[in-house]
Amino acid sequence: MSTPPLSPENRLNYLLDVLGCDPAQDAPRILELRRNYLGRVARQPTVVDTASGVIRSQRAQTLEVVEHLRENFWTMTTEELSTAFANIDARPFPDLQRVVERLTLLARHRPAMARLPGLKGFNEPLFSALKRIRVSPGRVAEGIRLRHQRDMEEELEWGATQRMIRVLQREVPEIYDLERLWLERLYRSHITAYQIGSALRSSPATPGLLWGLLVILICVLTYMALAHLGLGTGGQRG
Repeated sequence: MSTPPLSPENRLNYLLDVLGCDPAQDAPRILELRRNYLGRVARQPTVVDTASGVIRSQRAQTLEVVEHLRENFWTMTTEELSTAFANIDARPFPDLQRVVERLTLLARHRPAMARLPGLKGFNEPLFSALKRIRVSPGRVAEGIRLRHQRDMEEELEWGATQRMIRVLQREVPEIYDLERLWLERLYRSHITAYQIGSALRSSPATPGLLWGLLVILICVLTYMALAHLGLGTGGQRG
């Protein structure tokens, strides 16, 4: 379709208007200026446009409910959780549906998790980290794992961590299996530190030997961390 010739003045005005817009924020305005410049009629919303808008709105509402569940999962009552799960339909959005399924599975184990604080060998820092990990998005959860291991190493909580891992494995095996790779990494860190500590206590240590063993420990822990992130030789699932 041909358009009527444009005067130099119209071209100049068009260029000045467009150059005054920010492409990152004024895209609709730029398109409107172009349509006016070319003498075209703005396209009317179609059925597809309307449907896309409805889907975006539904996703935003579903995401809001999912985030509310994540933030309040451990403080909501059983009845509140049941009602929330019954009223949410995330099936049109596979990524959100996976989160709902994950939280639904976790909800079935809340009673068993609630009994752990009264058991011998219970460790509050690991318990709190585990609860946050299971309701957090993947990247946030991985940050919690790494921070907890760092804090554990700095505070030398090896024995308490090992005892708590045994409690988890015995009392909530399904939750243990969901975090098996991380918990086994913590457990191996404990064993490595214990073996090196025993060697230091039983040997006539010299400064050179102490530094050598310390370097070995750092290398082993670093390798474990990289392997967990998928950067080691073996890699790992997400």
